[in-house]
Amino acid sequence: LLNTITVLFGGRIAEEIFVGQMTTGAANDFERATEIDPLNALAWLNRGVSLFTVFSRFDEAMDCLAKSAKLGNPIAPKALEICKQRKAEAAPPPTLAQALELQKAEKFDEALACCDQALESSPNDVGLLTAKAEILCDLKRLDEALKCCDMAMDLKPGHAPTWFAKGRVSYEKGFDEAALVWFKGGLDFAPSDATGWLRRARAHERMSELDEALQAYENAVEADPDNERAAFEYERLRKEVGAPDKKTAQEWNDEAIALYKEGKFAEAVEHYNQALALEPD
Repeated sequence: LLNTITVLFGGRIAEEIFVGQMTTGAANDFERATEIDPLNALAWLNRGVSLFTVFSRFDEAMDCLAKSAKLGNPIAPKALEICKQRKAEAAPPPTLAQALELQKAEKFDEALACCDQALESSPNDVGLLTAKAEILCDLKRLDEALKCCDMAMDLKPGHAPTWFAKGRVSYEKGFDEAALVWFKGGLDFAPSDATGWLRRARAHERMSELDEALQAYENAVEADPDNERAAFEYERLRKEVGAPDKKTAQEWNDEAIALYKEGKFAEAVEHYNQALALEPD
């Protein structure tokens, strides 16, 4: 057994001497060595080092190095640290899209960490700074969010999402009039942004400016007809204030057909009646 392991380790020495680096052959020898003697700390160390230096298989390498350290090899902890560092260097930096996905999943701490890592390589990325501000709002860290907004605005004053984010900070601090200033300013840059209209509508509504709120909700629906939140809020407030529905007869008819196909016959009849009321012929 000892002779077999010695021969296998000899492959590593020979490669260092004649090739100058480890190849897949020696790496395979280390794997066989750990299979023959699973309590051999040196074998686990060599196998771990080969996995991350030859194959870049960092997770497997860390498992091997951790086993070596547990078996008492004094070099293994340092090798494990180097492996973790190499893994971090090899990994691509996080992206804005990844941060937004984490935010959407309400994993706000992870989303914030993702933004911070991405900003290390792109500190002047306005999109990242604005996303970080939004995530900080989710975490109720409003003063930090405001600083991110200010940084983003200094870099790109006309970036509408930053205006909406700063308006959100003001809104959540209870400063509705200030929030409206930011929402209106952002909509000057992006008049078809449903998010901006939604946020503006909420500020109007909290200030009891219901006509303005209803119009803003309607604008949000027009900006993004597929936005379910905008449609819901518009219908809710419209019914509360008793405003007439602005759907066309064709829209009522289309909805009636969809309800009928879903087996919601009573609701379908109501929609057909609405369509007929608008266009009796």
